[in-house]
Amino acid sequence: MAEKIFKDFTLNSAESFMFADYKINDSILSELSNSLMNKLTIKGKISLPIELGTEESFSVLIKTDASSRLAAESLLQSIIFNIAYKNDKGNVLFKCADKNKSGLSYGELIGLISENKFFGKKIFKSDSDISDLINELEKTATENVAKLKGINSSVFEYNKRNENKIPISVVSFCDVDDFGYGSSLKQLEKIIENSVNTGISTVFLTEKSDFTVAENSNENTVIIEFVNGQPYIIYGDSKFEIDINSCISREGIKEIEDKMNQVENIDTHFDSFYDLESFNYFSMDSTNKLVIPFAFDENKEIVNLEIGGEAPPHALLSGSTGSGKSVLLHTIIEQTMLNYHPNDVEIWAIDYKAVEFGCYVVNKPPHITVIGQDNSEDFSLSLIDLIQKEYNRRKNLFVQNNTKDLEAYRKLFGKHSMSRILIVIDEFHNLTQAIQNYNGEKNYKTILENLLREMRAMGMSFLFCSQTIAAGLNGLTEAARNQIGCRLSMKHEDISEIRETLSLSLNADFNLEDIKNLHKGQVVYKKAVIERTESGSAFEFKKLNVLFISDETRISIVDNINNRINDDYIKREEIICKSNNRYVVTEKERHPISKFIENSKFTEFELLTLFPGAPTTLEDSFIIELDEEAGNNLLLIGENDDLRESIIFHILLGLLMDNSNKVVISVLDTENADNIRLYSEIKQIQSNRLRINYGFDEVASCLKSLKKLKPSVNGKTVYIWYGLNKLKNLIFLNEQETEERQEAKTASSAEFDPLAAMRNALTQINSSSESKTITKIGEKLNFEDYKTILKQLAEYGPENNRYNISVYNTLKGMKKTGIIKLDDYEYRIGLQMSTDDSYDLFGSSSFITKADDKTAVFYNGTKTPKTIRPYLMPDELFIQKFNENMEEENG
Repeated sequence: MAEKIFKDFTLNSAESFMFADYKINDSILSELSNSLMNKLTIKGKISLPIELGTEESFSVLIKTDASSRLAAESLLQSIIFNIAYKNDKGNVLFKCADKNKSGLSYGELIGLISENKFFGKKIFKSDSDISDLINELEKTATENVAKLKGINSSVFEYNKRNENKIPISVVSFCDVDDFGYGSSLKQLEKIIENSVNTGISTVFLTEKSDFTVAENSNENTVIIEFVNGQPYIIYGDSKFEIDINSCISREGIKEIEDKMNQVENIDTHFDSFYDLESFNYFSMDSTNKLVIPFAFDENKEIVNLEIGGEAPPHALLSGSTGSGKSVLLHTIIEQTMLNYHPNDVEIWAIDYKAVEFGCYVVNKPPHITVIGQDNSEDFSLSLIDLIQKEYNRRKNLFVQNNTKDLEAYRKLFGKHSMSRILIVIDEFHNLTQAIQNYNGEKNYKTILENLLREMRAMGMSFLFCSQTIAAGLNGLTEAARNQIGCRLSMKHEDISEIRETLSLSLNADFNLEDIKNLHKGQVVYKKAVIERTESGSAFEFKKLNVLFISDETRISIVDNINNRINDDYIKREEIICKSNNRYVVTEKERHPISKFIENSKFTEFELLTLFPGAPTTLEDSFIIELDEEAGNNLLLIGENDDLRESIIFHILLGLLMDNSNKVVISVLDTENADNIRLYSEIKQIQSNRLRINYGFDEVASCLKSLKKLKPSVNGKTVYIWYGLNKLKNLIFLNEQETEERQEAKTASSAEFDPLAAMRNALTQINSSSESKTITKIGEKLNFEDYKTILKQLAEYGPENNRYNISVYNTLKGMKKTGIIKLDDYEYRIGLQMSTDDSYDLFGSSSFITKADDKTAVFYNGTKTPKTIRPYLMPDELFIQKFNENMEEENG
């Protein structure tokens, strides 16, 4: 009998890896050829049915004893290794279980199994793990059969006929006989019996001689048995000896990893699916619902996101850092703009991180009418107010025209008569947390719930997005959550976040591990099926690849849209809150100061109006209005020089724009760097309605002129007091200096100099242009006199059209002077300070937590403070234009 050696599982021409050498004589070969033709392929070599893994199902049963365990494990590893090597198209998925050795049975392959997507990045070890695995296999089998749709008899037949394959599953079990759950083993036997149809193949390794699971349960079953360390192929009563010389190299495993990584690289680029030059722009109609092409399925067919109208009114997206969540948001926005005319759909882009939507400020498309980039509570509440305002506007139009919803309204007035609105909110948990923290007059929680319930009819929809969905949804009632029917989950390490995103119950039959193992740019789409079941809405789950739009493509899309639209659309009022940072006032084009700089026109306000800084809301400006009531004065306290001076400077600009206002600003300390800097800034402003008192003598003269308070005539007068904490000290120094001068004069000349006396007397005369009161020559006031004048001015001034703005660096400095009575300053602005100072100033220690190096807190007696961001100081050109316009105004 001639001996032949057949080499199996040769991986490359160099034969760097060999699975086994089979030494079989000619007579045995003849018998094998006749009896096992359907199980073994003989073409100059012997191949186990494993080689047919992607073409038909198989079952391999490896029986061993303890002494042969390592050799049996080597055989198991070789089988898995070979199939993995041939898995060059990603059509085979592996599951590996190891009941007793916690994964060690897989030896060199542990790293590959634990780190690669195609192995599920997991070895199933515990009883509960293996039970879950068997349930998962049963579900996979059911789903695979459903995909055949009665057209194909098996998964293998389907894959032969179709370019896009249904993945085959190869599942290996080590010692599953010790699992201990008879029902699960019976369940597993049933899965194997149907494996020919379902595409599930199995490999078992056992030390139990009486283990029969998989034995003869599949027509393509191979049994390999180890006897005294020697492996045999068992067929009926015959057994055929095999010699194994197995070796798995790290190079071979690395080669498999590289091949599998290549399989995972899917071309998701937008440009691979669309051509911007030939694109059918603005061809869709959103009247019934929004249909947004955003991803493609396993068959590379484009899948649409459906929101509003017949579909769920709102959508929710989650994904951890690096999952591709931002790309998906931009894809939805870009595809909406490409497919819908700006008269048909408008977008509100809200970005709490202020990093995602800034590109639409720089290169602005006509569809986007609101851009919000702030994270303050005031901003969140103003967003709800803005949405409610638009909701009420639409509702009133529907009532006036006897229509019930957007669709009915458009039937009356045309497709472009009212736009559908998509409100995209990134990191939306900031919104719901702001609502939870708010304790003011409005019930924003109820307002948001009602909006979620009723916005569908108004043609308005939310797309909520966050990494922390659970935190965001905690701010919503159950009724509000139920309105968010469209769910999108990208990769997330936290199972609870995935469950919340997809709105799954704890006992939901859904494999959450699959989502944990998603790649960047992949998403599970829970889509509502329009047909309703008896239990309510039905849903289907789709695993998709998101279309990737690069920054360059995004710019091209916006440019193409702008070129095609030109000005042929209904222009709406744009609302842009650019970022959390400070900015120049002229960046808000509709701000009164900006309008004045642009065309020297100023709309008069009925009340005295101050512009201390930018709002952290979606409003164009933040204003403080003072009326003729006691206490309508403003107190500003803070050590941040830049913020404090900006507030004063822009208040001054706003006051002078109104030619009915006069401003007297008193800077007391000429030795202090802050005072010197403020003086140098404000003296650039040229107006005959501005008077600057600089130094003690000029400030004291002004105060003396106010000893007898009279109503301000021909308009309002505003006094800005800067550095009053130094008043007492400067009075003391001035008195000493006066005494020294007097002593020096007395010593130098015994004669009376009438001209010198006259000059000294004249310096005491009040030079104020607004008051005819002249203090008596030589009249001397002490600190208490000045303090009384200031207190009277604060208490009675507003009722006489004289208002006060007092500025202090610290609360301690204010208290020390004893000049300020807080009741006389109803309006207060605070910069960063201690919680104790915050409590003294605002009556709440928590108010100041809203202030930082860019933000100030405004208080007007309510429980809820407002935040502002002082503007950046303007440049010379701004000042020049302001002065030029002041000259025109003053004639």
